[in-house]
Amino acid sequence: MVLIVFPGPLKTTVRALEERPVASVCSGLLALVLSAPLTLLLIITVVGILVVPFIKLALLLAMIFGKVAIICFLGRNFSRSAGGAGIHNILFSFLLGAVLLTLSYTIPIIGFIAYGVGTVFGLGGALVALGGTFKSEETPQTPLAPVVTPQPSLQTVPASAPAVNASSIEVPLNSPLAVQSPSIGLAPADTVLLPRAGFWKRLLALLLDLVLIGLIVPLVGKWFILFGIAYFVAMWTWKGTTIGSIVLGLKLVRTDGQPVNFAVALVRSLSALFSAVVFFLGFLWAGWDRDKQAWHDKIAGTVVVRMPRDFALI
Repeated sequence: MVLIVFPGPLKTTVRALEERPVASVCSGLLALVLSAPLTLLLIITVVGILVVPFIKLALLLAMIFGKVAIICFLGRNFSRSAGGAGIHNILFSFLLGAVLLTLSYTIPIIGFIAYGVGTVFGLGGALVALGGTFKSEETPQTPLAPVVTPQPSLQTVPASAPAVNASSIEVPLNSPLAVQSPSIGLAPADTVLLPRAGFWKRLLALLLDLVLIGLIVPLVGKWFILFGIAYFVAMWTWKGTTIGSIVLGLKLVRTDGQPVNFAVALVRSLSALFSAVVFFLGFLWAGWDRDKQAWHDKIAGTVVVRMPRDFALI
């Protein structure tokens, strides 16, 4: 499944194992060492219990992904050292690496060491590749072109020319002389052209919302899932954003330029459950997708954009 669904990210992980082996090993060890204390800390805070399943499933997914990358890494390097063809074929590398790793497991003691080292190395490689992908995902804001003020003409103005009131001059918005002001509102058709929000900002905004929902859990009890769905649907319909997204300056917009209505918000919220059920692959997809869309974004036809700093989301 990983070979079919994630060929690009898998090649990136294999490249990380080859180019940054030390960082991969250190990242894998650090993730395994800090996993238990972090889980305990989140449980102690009570509201962090909602985040624990996200972390556990993400760690499990990274370990599976890393194991597949290790198998491809072994097959690729063995084929290269033997001078064989097909080292760029990921399926060929996977099959060859699977045979090599299986043979190593049959050797006493060495097989146990190979399993431990492969797990740490693969997990670290997946984390390094993921971090490198998400680090470069934020496209810089396009700077505005400097406005050139036309120089006054040296021609003599006739005395009979009527005086012109500067306040009465109307400059079209599409004119080069028009200066964009933070006080001017952005239409939905304009916001869809803004830079896409990266995975880490979206994740942090979601965690802030989950913490907020967690504070209401003692009041709503077993209905907290329905309360969470109602919270997101209401906020997206009302403002096109949530409290967590407001903190980070993010906004949900439709790809067709129309305002987010109740139907779109409901479809996106219910689709997010599907993205979460499949080992949260739907959420992680936003990190690799060209348009930074998660699965529920693609289903609902939405994108998450970064609003200008001077723009008020409330």
